[in-house]
Amino acid sequence: MTIYWDEKILDVWNSIQAQRQLAEMEEQQVQLTLEECLDGVRKGYLEYEGRRFEFEENVLFGGHLVIQLPRSMQLLPRGRGSNSGGNHQHEQISYKEEESAVMLGMNHMAHQLPMSGVEPFVQAMTA
Repeated sequence: MTIYWDEKILDVWNSIQAQRQLAEMEEQQVQLTLEECLDGVRKGYLEYEGRRFEFEENVLFGGHLVIQLPRSMQLLPRGRGSNSGGNHQHEQISYKEEESAVMLGMNHMAHQLPMSGVEPFVQAMTA
C-alpha cells in the first residue's frame, strides 16, 4: 500500500481542526462536574440549562442490575436475542429518550464471553 504525504498532512490537519472545534464547544457550554451529576442522581433530579431531569431506580435482569435512569427514557420491548453465531441466549434491554434521541442498550449473558469474542460482540452491539 502506497502512503501519500498529502493524505497524511490532510489527516493531521483535520484532526487539529476537530480538536479546536471540540475545545471551543467545551468553552461555550456550561459543564457539570461529576460530583454535581452524582449528587443530582442521588437526590432524584438534576437541573441543567433550565431543564429538570428526574431519575428513578430501575431493577433489571431479574435483580442482577439496579440503575438510575432519567424518567424520560422509555423501555423499548425487544424480547430475547441471540449473540451472533453462538448457541447462547441473552436478554437485551433498550431504553430511548425521544426528545434527544439518546439510546441505552444493555445485554445480560448468563455465560462468560471469551476474550476472542469481545470485539465481534461490541461490533454487533454498535451495529
